[in-house]
Amino acid sequence: HEAKVTFASNVLTDALVVFQGLDGSSENGSQGDPTLTQKHTVILKNLAPGTRYRAIVKAQDEAGNASQNSEKTFETRKDDTAPVIDQIR
Repeated sequence: HEAKVTFASNVLTDALVVFQGLDGSSENGSQGDPTLTQKHTVILKNLAPGTRYRAIVKAQDEAGNASQNSEKTFETRKDDTAPVIDQIR
């Protein structure tokens, strides 16, 4: 499962999203993009299905000034789709 995080900054910055699963068994991690821009998209990959996460977005400009947002939460969808069996011969 994946989650897409988008945000904008008022000056050119990099982007880093630090996340943590709230169920105690999910992986913690971070994903980022070092490209200096004002419109950011970060894809969080390999998330557990049906799991609630907390995330903090961090950004730093070329001069080293750093900022971060307050903690946000999101939940991945449960994987409840049955497999498809076809092409049986």
